[in-house]
Amino acid sequence: MPINNLRDFKMNNWITIPRTVIILFIILLLTACGGGGSGDTATPLDPNQGGKGNGGGSGITSYGTATLSWLPPTENTDGSALTLAGYKIYYGTSEGNYTEVISIDNVGIATYVIDNLPAGNTYYFVVTAVDTDGIESGYSEVGSKTIPA
Repeated sequence: MPINNLRDFKMNNWITIPRTVIILFIILLLTACGGGGSGDTATPLDPNQGGKGNGGGSGITSYGTATLSWLPPTENTDGSALTLAGYKIYYGTSEGNYTEVISIDNVGIATYVIDNLPAGNTYYFVVTAVDTDGIESGYSEVGSKTIPA
């Protein structure tokens, strides 16, 4: 049965009532994953330069990661079989304004790590499912993570 409306497409009940449990799990994962450093090291100031340094800053930018997990959907909201093709992860630094998108074409993936997130920002994440006809579900609940500066 073709999906005529994006609302006819769900992500295995986690877009209905039980999704709060899954989204809570995602938020917990996002919270548990600490921000990591970039691996760069600072160049020490030369005491003979009078404390001027290299442009007034250390030149170090730190980055963090966010780990998202979800339950793969198995059916459409009308109960018909779902022919899942993949997922899309949308994220950005403003809730509802997702400037980045990651397409995942492997239906076996249900966890994804986003790395190199610049520190000092809060990131907001949503996930959608995509079927083999290219029809995309609505957004999941929003998860967020702050990467400390």
